[in-house]
Parts: sequence; structure tokens; C-alpha cells
Amino acid sequence: MAAGLRNILVGVSLTPENDRVVQAGFALAATSGAKVHLLHVLPAAELLGGPFGYEWIQYQAVEELKADRQRALEARLKEVQKPTQAGFALVEQGAPHRALLDAARRLEADLLVVGATEGKNAFDRLLGSTADRVLRRATCPVLVVRGDLLVPLRRVLMPVDLSPLSAESFQAGLQLLTLLGEPPTSEALFVLSQLQRELAYQFSPAQMERFATEELRRFVERRGTVGPKDVEIRVRTGVPHQEILTELVERPADVVVLGTHGRGGFERFLLGSVAADVVRAAPCSALVIPPAAAREAERAESGQPPSEGFYRFG
Repeated sequence: MAAGLRNILVGVSLTPENDRVVQAGFALAATSGAKVHLLHVLPAAELLGGPFGYEWIQYQAVEELKADRQRALEARLKEVQKPTQAGFALVEQGAPHRALLDAARRLEADLLVVGATEGKNAFDRLLGSTADRVLRRATCPVLVVRGDLLVPLRRVLMPVDLSPLSAESFQAGLQLLTLLGEPPTSEALFVLSQLQRELAYQFSPAQMERFATEELRRFVERRGTVGPKDVEIRVRTGVPHQEILTELVERPADVVVLGTHGRGGFERFLLGSVAADVVRAAPCSALVIPPAAAREAERAESGQPPSEGFYRFG
């Protein structure tokens, strides 16, 4: 089996709404034994002054602002109950999504935690945009926190499309959830689209659902010993993203787990635009897992050895 979690990076906006994101990061670090690191980024929008917002704030004022934010971050880090789980607290300047991705890369983060809130003010909307951009390019799993996240997790929903990449993300997701504490109740969901039904016109709706259920069961059984012993299976029929969201309403989950294609790009989500719609509209937090190949390719390009994180199965 692969090594456990070592580093969790949390993107911090220092707004009241962001407290839930920070708390989630601390809670996950406590259950997994990982170190939690906090990063706050000062974007250009905050460093512009003048009546029309076109003049840069003076260097001294910027440094004072950074020092003030640094003190606030360090205070947050002291909230960690176990000192061994406290990592760094850092304030940087620049584009928030780039700073988060660069920090995750340097840290070799096993998990990046960001907020989903798109609040009323410009900075909260910027944070929402940051989460969106992080998801496009991250090569480590990203947890997008929405609302209060109870840890340990109790129930997760894992939509799949039965493809090989879907199997990889499904397996990695189960393993990550296991490393985050007591394995939650997990449900694998496959949505049978109307087009799939129409193409198999020789079979009745009941037969199609039975075939899909049997294939989903085999899909889940092939995961080996990774993750919890029992995984519920469920098949729905309709428009994929709508059915996934309906399932989350009818059978509430703490987290919905989704995989992505390729090295980045919302358009490369495993479920295409379906996953993008689910992440943005889900009533719960979302755990997004890119392919292991994306992470290993990035490490190879930078001259680093293969990862020994949870992506590597024994």
C-alpha cells in the first residue's frame, strides 16, 4: 500500500466565510496525520489604490499589509490542536490560482483545499474564480469546500462513467477517503443517458438498467482491496449532471468525488461538462481527482523522482 498523507495545503482568504475552509483543512489533517499548511495570496485587485483604482499602493503599505495578514495566518495555524500537524503559514503576492498551484507543487501536497463560496464582495468572487482555475490545472486532488464539512466523513457519492480513467479516479478516491479517517459509506453512481437507451433500442428499459447495474457491480469489484469493504451501487437514467445533483438531494452526501481527464482543463473532466456543472451546483463539498499520470508527468518535467504519495498503489 502507498504511503499515507503528508501535506495538506489550504488556500485562505481570511474572510469570515473562509473559516469553514480552514476548519476543514485542520480537521482532515487531524484525522490523517498530515501537516496542514496555510497560504494567503494578495491579488493585484487588493494592491490598487487611488480614486479610480489605477495607482499601485506604495511599497511600505504593501509590506505592512503583508505583515498584518501574516500575523492573522499564524494565529489561524495556532488553532491546530496538535503542534506536530502545524506546517507553514505564508503570504504571497500575485495571481491566487498560480500561487496556490506553485505552492502545492513545491510542497508536493497530497491535497489542496479551497473554498467554493462566491460571496457578495469582489474578493469573495475572486476566490470563487480561483477555485475554478485551480481545478483546471491542479495535478493533486483538490477539495472544494462548500458549507460545513463534518470530519470524519459519513457518506460520499462517486459518479463514474465506467471508463479506465474513471476506474483510476474511483480507486484513488476510495484510497484517499480511507487515509482521511474511518472510511465513510460510499456510493458508486452510473447515469444511463437517454442516448444510450435509444442506441440500444432492442432492449427494454428494464433490461438496460439491469445490464448497467451488472456492469457497475463488476466495475466496483475490480477495485481490489482499496477503500472501504462495501460500496453501494446505484443506476439512474436521464441527463447526467441533473441526475447526479438529484441524487445528492435525495440521498445527501458530505462529499461528491469526481475525476478529470488529462493534465488540466474543465473541458477535460472525466464526465465532461457534467462534472463542471456538478462542482458548481452541488449542495455539498466536492473532491476532484486528476489522473496520476498528470502528476507523474509534472514531476518528470521538473526532474523529480516518481511520487510516493497515495496515488501509487502497492
